[in-house]
Amino acid sequence: MAIAHDTDSSTSDSETSTLSWSHTCTGSDLALVVNACNDSGLTVSGVTYNSVALAKVATGIANGNAFVENWILANDEVATGANTVEVTYSGSGFLQAGASSYTGVDQTTPVDATSTGSTGSSTNANDSVSGGSDWHVGGGVTAGEASAFTANSPTVLSWAAAVEQRNAGGGYAPTGAAISFANGNFAWACQAFSLNEAAGGGGAAPSYYQQITELQGGA
Repeated sequence: MAIAHDTDSSTSDSETSTLSWSHTCTGSDLALVVNACNDSGLTVSGVTYNSVALAKVATGIANGNAFVENWILANDEVATGANTVEVTYSGSGFLQAGASSYTGVDQTTPVDATSTGSTGSSTNANDSVSGGSDWHVGGGVTAGEASAFTANSPTVLSWAAAVEQRNAGGGYAPTGAAISFANGNFAWACQAFSLNEAAGGGGAAPSYYQQITELQGGA
């Protein structure tokens, strides 16, 4: 079953420590990806969808105050219909986050390959995944009053959000190319990973969270 893009949603706020918004999922073999960003030097304490906890794909990456981290839910635990996404940060600040859902994702091992992320201060925010054979997805954020995020082909922009001119965005590259955003000449952080395509009908997999832990290289 080929991976396909489902829907996107996003929100942003300032001087708060929690973001919550509605996201609607449809289809089968679903994976929900949340790109949690901020420009206040904060980390992410946890992410839920329909009160079900997401798993951290890899430890987030920071560049000054700019921070981005990817989270995922699969394992036949993604509820269809409209439900609430909630991202909790380590403190209050300039927060941006987006959610994207995909169908046709392997439910046993939804994550193919991960990246520790990339940082820079050029006009383009990029990150690639070594060995990732299927769809690449990811998010990025800029530090300071940067331009709104747009996508560099073949990356498709799935969401963009700003709070007081602090910009962030998420996207995907169906060809397996690097994730790349245009954001103006400001400090940025970007992190990507790749999704595994479902071979068939999916099914519950007790080893899912073990697989995420192994990709992170520890407990």
